[in-house]
Order: sequence, then C-alpha cells, then structure tokens
Amino acid sequence: MSNGPAASFESFLEQLAARQPTSGGGAAAGLSAALRASLLAMGANYTTGNRYADVDDEMREATSPSSKYFGLVRFKHA
Repeated sequence: MSNGPAASFESFLEQLAARQPTSGGGAAAGLSAALRASLLAMGANYTTGNRYADVDDEMREATSPSSKYFGLVRFKHA
C-alpha cells in the first residue's frame, strides 16, 4: 500500500468492502451522491452559451441559487 491520500482512500475502500457490521455505507452513499451532483453541475455549466442556446436557460437555472435543483448540485460545509 502506498502513503498519502491514495493510501487513505484505498484503506477506506477496503474497509467499506469488508464484511463487518461497521458504519460506512451511509458515508459512501453520501459521497456518491455528492460526486454525482457535482458532475451534473459541471455538465450543466458546460452546456451553456450560444452553442447550446436551446437549453442555455434551463442549464443556468439548474445551477442558480434560486433553483429548486440548487441543493442537489451545490454543497456547503456544515
């Protein structure tokens, strides 16, 4: 196993995969949801401008603070 963040991540994955009644599934699900939402926001942010004029407004709305989707694509530290 290597040192540094990669080792920590590898260790996390090994512990998550282990057959143990310890918590971790919720953390993994939360991380997965956060990554998914961030990738959706990235896609929406790249799908704006003249080239995507037919969906530009929708993509900007999806990532604006007033959007009903904002909570799904933006995260703040608690």
